[in-house]
Amino acid sequence: MSFAVRDQIFFICGVFTVLSAQNTIVCVDRWVKNNKLMEQAQLFASANQLANTLFLTCFIGLPASSFGNTVNGCYLWSAGTCFFYFSFQEVSASILIFRATLLMKGIWQVVARIFGFALLLASFSSVLAGVIMQPTFIDANGFCVVSFNWNNTNDIGKQILLVLYILILLCFLIPLIGHVVQVSKTMANTPGKGMSSIKRIATAGTVFGVRTCLAILGFLVPHLFPLIFGGNSSWGGLQGLSFVLQNYFALVASTIPDKAESMNAPAVKGFTRISAGKAENLSNNESKMDRTHKTEPRA
Repeated sequence: MSFAVRDQIFFICGVFTVLSAQNTIVCVDRWVKNNKLMEQAQLFASANQLANTLFLTCFIGLPASSFGNTVNGCYLWSAGTCFFYFSFQEVSASILIFRATLLMKGIWQVVARIFGFALLLASFSSVLAGVIMQPTFIDANGFCVVSFNWNNTNDIGKQILLVLYILILLCFLIPLIGHVVQVSKTMANTPGKGMSSIKRIATAGTVFGVRTCLAILGFLVPHLFPLIFGGNSSWGGLQGLSFVLQNYFALVASTIPDKAESMNAPAVKGFTRISAGKAENLSNNESKMDRTHKTEPRA
């Protein structure tokens, strides 16, 4: 790897280190304000992703002498990077699996979650095989070099993970659209009633959908790099963007909070309990809110 390519990758890793640090700070703030299991899981995932990016940045930018100037030292530091990768990816993907299947019912929810975790295990097994068997050496410039893609195990693992993210998106959007249509039909005879709840739910669904799409794009875009750069060695370092891009967008899908999600969280929780026989509750609740608003004393 030339110094120019290494510098490009080092710069990219540095940028995403700052972004990851910012996300970790936000998750810490959210955890302090609301110390629940979800916030703890999000903080764990963001902290491990930050550590993964830091380890990778050091591995790319520092000479082998920083790791003992031995092949074994290079291998162990690379293995540490992979440990943090597995830690954050496992938690962030698990969060997405549980969130995506909230709207599914009965046995279908159980089957979807079992299948999702089976795909996650298959992906990790393939990537882990490459981590254990990764060829490691020190190049002529005195830097550590490893090949994470031993016998294409890394590519296979990432492709399985891509399939998982696509299924996660479908498992969330299909029931969501069905519920919105169902509730809209129920409220067709009461114009205006319950519409604010539907809008809040649709907004929350859009936030989740967009984030998951970003994670999917993080896996798809790097496959276009060979076509974009056409084998131009001057831009070879930008192909290193694929790894950090995949990791960061996977984290974005599961952890980064925003105002839209916070405002719509109650609506989503309530929406997961809606069935065809209970859809009228939205209309009743909206009517109560309207009557309360109208009867409030004026100053």
